[in-house]
Amino acid sequence: GNLFSSITVKRLEHSRAKAKALVKMVNVVGLDAFSPGAGDYALGLGFLQGLQKQAQFPWVSTNVLGSDGKPLFAPYV
Repeated sequence: GNLFSSITVKRLEHSRAKAKALVKMVNVVGLDAFSPGAGDYALGLGFLQGLQKQAQFPWVSTNVLGSDGKPLFAPYV
């Protein structure tokens, strides 16, 4: 988790651009799985879900539910 934790909320747009670039880099390098941490959610849930769509690696979490009560991410891979 906290892949994007070095990103500051004070400069949100700059931080979001860095996050997008980081996902592209990790897509090339490869990652078995990613579990978002508290620092990652600082970018906003909608933005984070957009990053997930760009990612070529699975995102997992067992304790984060959407407003419909369903998990936002797969519980395991």
